[in-house]
Amino acid sequence: RVTADSVVFNGGTRVEDLEGRAQESQSPALVELDMVTPPGGWAPFGQATGGERQIKISTMWQGMPTVYGLTAVTAPEQALRVGENEYRAVRIDLQGWMNRPSVMLPVPVIMRYRASVWYVPALKRVVRFNVEYREGNSRGESPWVKETLELVRAGRH
Repeated sequence: RVTADSVVFNGGTRVEDLEGRAQESQSPALVELDMVTPPGGWAPFGQATGGERQIKISTMWQGMPTVYGLTAVTAPEQALRVGENEYRAVRIDLQGWMNRPSVMLPVPVIMRYRASVWYVPALKRVVRFNVEYREGNSRGESPWVKETLELVRAGRH
């Protein structure tokens, strides 16, 4: 739903301003996307940054410091279907690590991290986000956590 100053998704689980900046998120996967979005968003000054770049983000997760050290690689624009419409999307692959509190331990743990973001400049929106991360510990490795967010319809009513 589009209002005069915001875009509301999934009955209010995510609210963005008209430029695509998150104002409110309630889903864990949406919170993850918000935490790895670099300052200025995926397309600062209205254009997605090409090539490879390093991203270091410090933020908070459940009241605890969280740090990401990621390499972002931007692929050329490609066609991507969102519902009945096809858009030109930029895919940004992220790989590296995050350091945040573990669900198994009350202290920060370094975790392997990888994600893909599909950003549609015409919509000024991320339309798909895949994330995977995995905790390492002295007794082996935990299973990968895998989540996907996908916009399934875009339009104005």
